[in-house]
Amino acid sequence: MGALSMRLGLGLCLAMVSHLAVAQSLRGSLETGTEVFTQAPAFTSQSDAAVQPYVKLRLQGAAELGPETELVLNSRAVATIFADQKIFGDASEAFLEHRMERYSIRAGMLDERWGFLDAKNPANIFNALDIVEDYQGDVRLGQPGAAFRFVGDSLGFTLLASPMAREQRTPDGRDRLRLTSLPLRNARFENGRWTPSVAARVNLNLENLELAVSHFHGTSREAEFRFDPDAEGPALRPYYRRIDQSALEAQYVLGDYVLRGELIRRQGQTGRSFFGLGVGLERIFYGAFGGTEDLQVYAEAYYDDRPNTAPVTAFQRDISVGGRLIMNNEGSTEFAARSTVDLEGGGSILEFGAAHRVWSDYVLGFNATVPLGGRSDPALAAYRRDTRLRFALTRYF
Repeated sequence: MGALSMRLGLGLCLAMVSHLAVAQSLRGSLETGTEVFTQAPAFTSQSDAAVQPYVKLRLQGAAELGPETELVLNSRAVATIFADQKIFGDASEAFLEHRMERYSIRAGMLDERWGFLDAKNPANIFNALDIVEDYQGDVRLGQPGAAFRFVGDSLGFTLLASPMAREQRTPDGRDRLRLTSLPLRNARFENGRWTPSVAARVNLNLENLELAVSHFHGTSREAEFRFDPDAEGPALRPYYRRIDQSALEAQYVLGDYVLRGELIRRQGQTGRSFFGLGVGLERIFYGAFGGTEDLQVYAEAYYDDRPNTAPVTAFQRDISVGGRLIMNNEGSTEFAARSTVDLEGGGSILEFGAAHRVWSDYVLGFNATVPLGGRSDPALAAYRRDTRLRFALTRYF
């Protein structure tokens, strides 16, 4: 979004925090943790600190301003001494909502989540990504705009509009998880930053089947990186094109199994239009080991025929297999694992995670991300030496 829109979002966030605190509906968490990197970085410009502590604050709240009007906040702030931007904050949601019987209108910072798949959602298009926080695209940035939503018995639709483009947050300078060794210049937009974007989605919910079709017209949330040999030296400049993306989403429950799929067609990126497809299968085993444990397992496959000039994606010809074990015990213990393999580039990513509540309001967490064989994989080559262990203690309030 750049400095201007980030200040607008944070200003709105602070105003909402003050109101929600007075209304005594503010809640959140404070996470203190450390990331440990087991190898030296791939690029000399990256931070080479093996141990990188951080602090992360999350705030959520909702306050009724009237019988049909609500103020909603969902924000975060991260501080780390080894990052290029040592303190960063974002309001993924900070909006005023007016509700009627079947309709609602929202205005402010929005987080619109589309798609059914687990590892990657090709249909997700309205919000930009925070690649500094997570290079696989699991963390999203709030988008200023307005939403009109209708919810019927089985049919619903959403209309979205945003007055400006927001760029993805991309690692640069001393950031450890860099995409490239070249520095980044200020982003450029095909029709300027202050060009509106619009989107619409229609969803159908039947007994065992969910379907959705959507279309987005506006500035891409994914950057094309252009070589820019200016007076300061070689660099890359993020460039955001005007695009159109249509999507079809489906989810079908068949006994103990869930089948999922997402199909997109995008026009306007450099090169040509392209298709993207993701399909998945999930099953949950209740009482998996004869006790209270529940085990969720899933497998997903992705195909994307975008040209080399389009934004790079880590899910172009990939298979992702993973699972979660939920112990349902007093400590709310959970374990998670996932393996994603790039069938074309040959690289892969292994992920492991665990969480356990040690006191009523404290949770211990551990995550490991291990990239393998990424030297010849264009989507993973920059991360080939970024094996990362994360240890965290989170206090909820």
